[in-house]
Amino acid sequence: MTILITGAAGFIGHGLAERLLARGDSVLGIDNMNDYYDPALKQARINDLSERFGDRFSFSRVDFADHQALDASLGQVDIRALPISERKPASAIQSRTRVPMPSQTLSAI
Repeated sequence: MTILITGAAGFIGHGLAERLLARGDSVLGIDNMNDYYDPALKQARINDLSERFGDRFSFSRVDFADHQALDASLGQVDIRALPISERKPASAIQSRTRVPMPSQTLSAI
């Protein structure tokens, strides 16, 4: 099973990914790598996870609010923690949270 972490380059996302990877889980991290704060710091966090955990960590630079890019990024990934109807994660999340997208950005684990 792969665990999806949004905002994986941020402080909380990186810390969560690190702990899950350390216990043996596989993680797919996504982040849009915006410039809210230093993108070099964000890239360093992603590099850290990649170097330390190898192929158990994968990363995709994608904006969670971009439905097409999100669907393409997740492709064939088996994410069991979140029921995905017809392999459309944005639609599945929106239907379960009742939060309109893309006007609001969600973080999901």
